[in-house]
Amino acid sequence: MTTGRKVVAIGVVAAIGVMAWSTLRNPDRAVVPPSGSDAASAQGESRQQSPVGEPVPDDAGARDVADAAARPTLSPSAAVAGADMPRYLRELGKDQIAEKFSEMLDPGDCSQAIDPDGRIMRCNSVGVLNQRLQEQLKNPDPRWTPLAQRELQAAVDAIGEKSGGRIRTIDVRCGRDVCQILTIAPTSDHNPPGGWDDASRAFGTAQWWKDLGFVDMGQSMTSGPDGQTTYYVTQLTAKPGR
Repeated sequence: MTTGRKVVAIGVVAAIGVMAWSTLRNPDRAVVPPSGSDAASAQGESRQQSPVGEPVPDDAGARDVADAAARPTLSPSAAVAGADMPRYLRELGKDQIAEKFSEMLDPGDCSQAIDPDGRIMRCNSVGVLNQRLQEQLKNPDPRWTPLAQRELQAAVDAIGEKSGGRIRTIDVRCGRDVCQILTIAPTSDHNPPGGWDDASRAFGTAQWWKDLGFVDMGQSMTSGPDGQTTYYVTQLTAKPGR
């Protein structure tokens, strides 16, 4: 072997020895990053994995931020009302509510008010007044009805807000001289002050009551099928023609 070839061989052996020594001291540095298509493949495999093993897209974080911004946020008053309203009151189904109020508003048999024994036959005055309201709704008073509807709705909304969501109003409507409110509230709120019963009694002292010519108010109530709610039918009548 010539002198030149010996020098080259010695150099190669020395380089291999240095690399081996460096690898033993710093094993992490021995990993050589791939290049080209291998680099792209390696980058794809390094993406975060979801619990089910599916790769999470690179823009997942951006989408989460966008979704959070798109979600509606409740106002403080709405959040409080939702928290205060009993769960069973929130979850009452429309069919269940309609069936109970339908029973309360059934006029019954009014063909004969009193039987031979003097006992009052089944004739529901609340249902009779509701029938009168339904007829009036077909031909409302253009001057009185919209104003009465607006004033009564505002009064009901104020009561609901003050109750913190514990009073659930189902319907408010007015005819030519009759208005009716359908309301549900927790049975536990009926006797203590501050419930729907007490609040509706204050209607007679309001200025709008006098201005609109109301002269009477009646209320019927019954226990809901769950035993925790009370259903109220509140009817206001005004002097005809005022």
